[in-house]
Amino acid sequence: MPTITSLATTYILPQYAGNVMLGSSTDTPFLDAIGGLAVDDPDLLTNSVLFQWGVELLPDGAQPAIPEGADASFSEVSGTGPFNVVQIFQEAVNVSYSRQGATGSLVPASSTLTSSEQSAIRDILAHQVSLKLPKIRRDVNYSFVAGSYALPANNLTGRKTRGLIEATTTNVTDAGGAAMTEAMVLDMIQAVFTARGVVQGWEPTLMVAANQKRKLTDIFVRNAQFQQTSRRVGGANVQALETDFGVVNVMLERVVPTTVVQFAHLRLCRPRFMAVPGKGVFFGEPLSKTGASDKYQIYGEAGLEYGDEGYHGKLINLHV
Repeated sequence: MPTITSLATTYILPQYAGNVMLGSSTDTPFLDAIGGLAVDDPDLLTNSVLFQWGVELLPDGAQPAIPEGADASFSEVSGTGPFNVVQIFQEAVNVSYSRQGATGSLVPASSTLTSSEQSAIRDILAHQVSLKLPKIRRDVNYSFVAGSYALPANNLTGRKTRGLIEATTTNVTDAGGAAMTEAMVLDMIQAVFTARGVVQGWEPTLMVAANQKRKLTDIFVRNAQFQQTSRRVGGANVQALETDFGVVNVMLERVVPTTVVQFAHLRLCRPRFMAVPGKGVFFGEPLSKTGASDKYQIYGEAGLEYGDEGYHGKLINLHV
């Protein structure tokens, strides 16, 4: 059913008998892995549309040669200050009084519920509001993974948070349209290890779309000739890779582009929120009353903090 962008009336927002199922996926793996939309830590809050964090890098290890009695050599680490922006997530519904009352009208408009039938949706306003919650979660998940940064100079366009894929700039391997290979994947992980390290406690993870997930299974399970020993189970599903740099988990994430494999240390990523005084972070509220309808909105502002981007990596321009 298409999305309605105007007042929801009995003419354009139909009612059905029996159960109603949601035909869209509501999974948000990356968002769930980094904490979701729950504000359980005051450090997740910001009071500015721009928020920043610090990254300090030590020099490479070296063997000093210091003579006896030498004066101390002074040096300090200045670090860098990566930043991102919170963006607005806002959804609203507007349902006419007639549509709210017509719980017995079916499609087509000439039909009505029989005595043995039940209307699946008794409160259409509450139902429409409830559908906005998974939509917002999906939008936040997409923005945090594949979002493009924008901080406009005025209010003619909206702010957009920088997603993890765009934020990853140090450890980038360009496949040039070639199909993924074992060497490509391991070389990219090695690049992360060389640049910063692969830290097991930070949940190193490969994030892939469905097509590249199947290729990972082919490369690291089927082509490696691992055998299924059960007589009742067939097939293969790679969920983690044992590499020279540690165990790397595999996450199936549908919003990752089909030409990309993203390596992430999940524990370096977390959502940041800007609260509205007296209302909270993500909240719902009725809007001003005009005409014979009820208007309601859900509003929140959130952005992604991704730590030191050098701890992430990506393969790009892979063959689909």
